[in-house]
Amino acid sequence: MASRRAFLSATVFAAASLETTSGLLIRADEANLKKPEFIQPDYEQWRQLAIGMKRDDVLKLLGDPLERGDHSPRMPKPGSEFAKSWAYSWKYGHLDFAHSSVPMPFEFNVGINLETQLVIFVHDPFGGRLSKDGSPTAPQLVTPHEKSKWSHYPRFLDFRWLPSSGEYPMSYEVEWATGQRGVNLNEWTYIARPVENTNIPYHVISFAGSNPGRLRVRAVNQKGTSVWSDYRHFEFTR
Repeated sequence: MASRRAFLSATVFAAASLETTSGLLIRADEANLKKPEFIQPDYEQWRQLAIGMKRDDVLKLLGDPLERGDHSPRMPKPGSEFAKSWAYSWKYGHLDFAHSSVPMPFEFNVGINLETQLVIFVHDPFGGRLSKDGSPTAPQLVTPHEKSKWSHYPRFLDFRWLPSSGEYPMSYEVEWATGQRGVNLNEWTYIARPVENTNIPYHVISFAGSNPGRLRVRAVNQKGTSVWSDYRHFEFTR
């Protein structure tokens, strides 16, 4: 049987210090900030999960979950009419970035039907893209959508993507560029800005000018750097 908690990584880290307005340095834990926490199941074991797998086989493969939805007092009795459509979830890990302005449920969950005791869904934060050697996978973009247009001002742009799989801690490099008219007025030349860094799968850009732009992101950890994501093109119309 697999060990109770076979983790690929269980890393807790935080910024070493914060700079106050007076220029003094204080430790993040002294500022009472919640620390990011990254707990992941073994990827090779996680790949073996499949819809229709028996509940007991999940336990043999992954061991006891971190959290058990089948211990909820709201769960109906097995054999009842509600049990046929009821599913409970077992949690086997999570990516808790802590400082993200909009928290998202970046969790590893296995859903099991109460009546049949068979797996009906498997969810991970990476959309099924798992690293093979711990090096980061290319980020999958969420927003903005390709060729989005906005007219709001100030020109703030929310850039989001799914976390990359691999060893944690992990950071991200964001590249964005401003479009300028070329010699041919129907074509745009993009002028890239210096790469910006973030430790969460989210970045806010303050865009200058009512013109097109594009952006992309890649992930970095101690094992290496992923390839760039696809570009997302956008435009501010005023």
